[in-house]
Amino acid sequence: MPVTKARGIFIATLFAIEYFILLRYDSIWNIITSINHVYVLTFEDIFVRVPFLSLIFTFAINGKNTLNLLPKRTTGGTRFATYIILHMIFMGVFIYLLSYLKDQKELFVKPFLIFGFMTLSLAGWSIWNACFNFTKQEASNFLSKTWLPIFFCTCFVLVNKILLISFESDGGYISIFAWPIKYILFESIFWFLNLFFDHVIYNYEHLIIGTDSFEITLRFGCSGIQGINLFLICGLIFYLIEKKYLKVSAKKIYWLFLIGIAISFVGNIIRIATLITIGSLGYYNWALGSFHSNVGTFLFFTLTILFFGLINHRYSDSPIYPSFKSFIFANPVSPFILPFISLLVVTLFFKALTPSWDIWYPMKVLLMTWILFKFKEDYKQLIKINFSVLPCLLGILIFMIWIYLPHPETITNSDNVFSTYKIAWVGFKIVGSCILIPIIEELAFRGFLLRFFINIDFFNVQIGTYRAFSFLATSFIFGFLHQHFWGGLIAGAILNLSIYLKKSLFDAILCHAIANGSIALFAIILGHWEFWSL
Repeated sequence: MPVTKARGIFIATLFAIEYFILLRYDSIWNIITSINHVYVLTFEDIFVRVPFLSLIFTFAINGKNTLNLLPKRTTGGTRFATYIILHMIFMGVFIYLLSYLKDQKELFVKPFLIFGFMTLSLAGWSIWNACFNFTKQEASNFLSKTWLPIFFCTCFVLVNKILLISFESDGGYISIFAWPIKYILFESIFWFLNLFFDHVIYNYEHLIIGTDSFEITLRFGCSGIQGINLFLICGLIFYLIEKKYLKVSAKKIYWLFLIGIAISFVGNIIRIATLITIGSLGYYNWALGSFHSNVGTFLFFTLTILFFGLINHRYSDSPIYPSFKSFIFANPVSPFILPFISLLVVTLFFKALTPSWDIWYPMKVLLMTWILFKFKEDYKQLIKINFSVLPCLLGILIFMIWIYLPHPETITNSDNVFSTYKIAWVGFKIVGSCILIPIIEELAFRGFLLRFFINIDFFNVQIGTYRAFSFLATSFIFGFLHQHFWGGLIAGAILNLSIYLKKSLFDAILCHAIANGSIALFAIILGHWEFWSL
């Protein structure tokens, strides 16, 4: 392998340190655009979004052969150290340029764009050469397999940026690009609101729409374009991975994508109109809080799961499931991922329906219990109950790390909580967070993902098998799906460790349950509800 485990850990640590340093300069691009009105791809677009999307599409196109594109030999120690030092020097120069720009502002914007791009490019080139040593033939083969995903992803990000600028522009030629989407969106919301309100505020140039009592500025982030982009990306990845198993023409796939885009766009129109209606009825916090932040994600998850689940069922090369119900419940992958996907969708749905606290939590517990019960026979074979001390100690360690990390203050007084929530609700919360969620999340992450990242045919991978990429990817995703990223990432890493030791899925579930149970007790006894995410 071109990158050993030790080198991989070192590079990951280096990237983490650089990430924390760069967070201090998060507002730099706002300074650039506000002063010079520079509308180009940002450094984040060029050095993060395009490479990340290109990597995903390269894996989707080449599958298991992706790693074969890389050279097999390890770079020499001297070469590795030299290029790592060069990388650190170039990143140091870039951080110095950021500091100088923060002080000088408009005096240094154009030089920063030039020299900043050069130093980041050289830093990336250095880290690449530290890890990989291509021959001419290997380089030629690598470029022939990756140029198309890179070109496509660059164009995709560029078009998205043009649409953003066009959507928020109040005139000029640039506004033509997003005009059809913008016009249809505003006119549709205007028509919908006129059904219920006598007077609707409509300012197309300034992106304002609403009623006398509640109005919003409808910017690009709420236009539905980003939801369509996510739908397209997930759809393309799905099709590239599954196309050899599907009996469907390219023309039909094209029309199916158009139908999905139309449904996504119409769903967003209804979402925005409903948000304005809720706000106009006096529920301002609900409209701009839980409803706004959860409904869009809920619609995306629901559309993606149903749409591509139906395609996979209807056009599968080997239709072994006679009905969609059997495709869902008889699929061998479902016991691992269906409870978790259902948990995500149901959580988003119920959060969108609650102006403040999660009044529907007992309903969510009952639904999750029913789904787990549907697969009880699978779990009897998969989860072997065997109590031991070590998972309990690791669970307590996760609890100690979790309460040490800073959390946003929400409800901190237990008297207020019990005056608002009934004891029965707290009981359901304990059952959900301490029993159901550990089972559901461990089935998905340690039972499925940890093995899937080793081999797509994950059934052939023993539970608890270690691979560096699988360990890092699973920990990262686990952190990303939690409210506190770094706390979730560390917890994910410890939970991975708990399953590596004895190859037992029950150990990971027990560790997770002990951690969540300790957090629940901490919240109830001491009144620190912010740690329990009420």
